[in-house]
Amino acid sequence: MQASRVWLKDPGKDRLHKYDRFIHVMSRRDIDIANYWLTDGQKNENSTTESPYKRCLKEYVFEGRTRIFSNTRSPQILNNCLSPKPMKHKRQLPKAADVLLDAPDILDDYYVNLLGWSNSNILAIALDKTVYLWNGSDGSTSELSTFESAVTSINWSPDGQRLAVGLHKAEVQLWDLGSRCLFRKLQGVHNSRVGSIAWNNHILTTAEKKIVNYDTRAEPCAFWTSQGHRGRVCGLRWSPSSRHLASGGDDGLVHIWDLSMGSKQWLHRFNCHKGSAKALCWSPVCSNLLASSGGKSDQHILVRNTSTCEVLNVIDTGCQVSEILWSSDGRELLTSHGSPANQLILWKYPSMTKIAELPGHSSRILFMAQGSDGSTVATAGADELLMRGELQIKNSGGYKVLL
Repeated sequence: MQASRVWLKDPGKDRLHKYDRFIHVMSRRDIDIANYWLTDGQKNENSTTESPYKRCLKEYVFEGRTRIFSNTRSPQILNNCLSPKPMKHKRQLPKAADVLLDAPDILDDYYVNLLGWSNSNILAIALDKTVYLWNGSDGSTSELSTFESAVTSINWSPDGQRLAVGLHKAEVQLWDLGSRCLFRKLQGVHNSRVGSIAWNNHILTTAEKKIVNYDTRAEPCAFWTSQGHRGRVCGLRWSPSSRHLASGGDDGLVHIWDLSMGSKQWLHRFNCHKGSAKALCWSPVCSNLLASSGGKSDQHILVRNTSTCEVLNVIDTGCQVSEILWSSDGRELLTSHGSPANQLILWKYPSMTKIAELPGHSSRILFMAQGSDGSTVATAGADELLMRGELQIKNSGGYKVLL
């Protein structure tokens, strides 16, 4: 490339201004070549015969060049730019239950807890005075035992090998799954029916109006007793950190207890529900998030940070809430409901937008338990039915549902 300097004269003044600019200096021959290919050259480009004149022109003028602005290689097409975007699989929601099981004589009582699912995939359900076991692996059903009084609460130990059974006659029994035998009775501590049970590793927590903790590693003894509720305790849940216990009562109170502080005083007391605070559930991914609800006269779900006591979410469901479960990734909540809905509702968290309503029961849903894989649940209703349905599991989490 060469540069030429241009001198311009200002017509208004008798002086010269010197400007620098670069101008491509092209030989006359290059212009002639370009002109040829823009006119006659393109007409003969695809011709199979070549005239003597054209051969001489190539040799002496073009110097072997056959095209102006020719590409040295063909353009490349990037396959990933043209390939279609992957299709998102639409989540399939159940329209009807595919298995229907009878649950006769189930106690239609909001204040008891009669359904539990073990880590060994055994579902326990109490029907009046008898506890039945359903094997989730092969679908078989067996009877564990028939008791002297009505069963008012059941819960599996974390290893899935022991079942704690609370009775109406203020007694708690511990049963071994392997031998199907009773190996311990806990008597003389409670004054009325044991309506709620929870496990924290080797610690067994039982409650009526009074909350009692037992150490089950040896001969069980009550080492921690507290009485913070004015009425019956109907909900008990230990946090994933195993440090905090949440208790809910028919007085509408929710208490947070710190295991390290002992039983003399609660850590927090929340008077936030208008009805019985039975539905309690800790987030599996954030151990200080607690979801709670207050029953038919309350109908609201609250999500609270128990470290700061701040209420993060409040949603009016419009119906009674009997149970709350978190998905394993903490991005969804599943709630079971009584009148007038009698259905399950799947919520997106933290927006608390409704994903789906899952009908099935004709009467209020009383109990709901989560399966060992963290993505299945079972529910039982006052219509004396145990229904089975299924939701497609999302990659990030979600539920299969036994309605």
